[in-house]
Amino acid sequence: MVGNLIVIEKPKAIYITATTDFNKRIKKYIKHFDSQTSAWSIEIISLEYTCYELNKLIQYMSRNYNIPFWVHEKETNQYIPDDISRLCNFLNALSVEYKIIELDVEEFKKLTDEIIESESNDVTNHDKLQENSANLSNINMANICNLVLY
Repeated sequence: MVGNLIVIEKPKAIYITATTDFNKRIKKYIKHFDSQTSAWSIEIISLEYTCYELNKLIQYMSRNYNIPFWVHEKETNQYIPDDISRLCNFLNALSVEYKIIELDVEEFKKLTDEIIESESNDVTNHDKLQENSANLSNINMANICNLVLY
């Protein structure tokens, strides 16, 4: 497994982040979930892209082409709410092998109760470092554009 994309949808925004330790990372967000929150785990199986590179690609393509989502204000990883299938279509166009699971928010609240806050913070800090160092320069952006724009 290369990692996960965590997709959280609230009425006013979709938030996407990347992690290699899903349960510890979701702990940071789950306390903000309410009855209007939907969430998905997208487990990245194929090895062509890391979860961090995919998150950067989503940010780049959304910011420049509104694909798969329209950027929400000026945030790099928040998007105007839309159908999750847009993200799936984007991943399919890139031939990314993945497994998507819609999360039962109440069940995940129970599962993450055992995780210590400091562990969650450590994973979040690690993920942010990895995401900041993810480099798109070795990815053929012309090829990516051809795959998802046409």
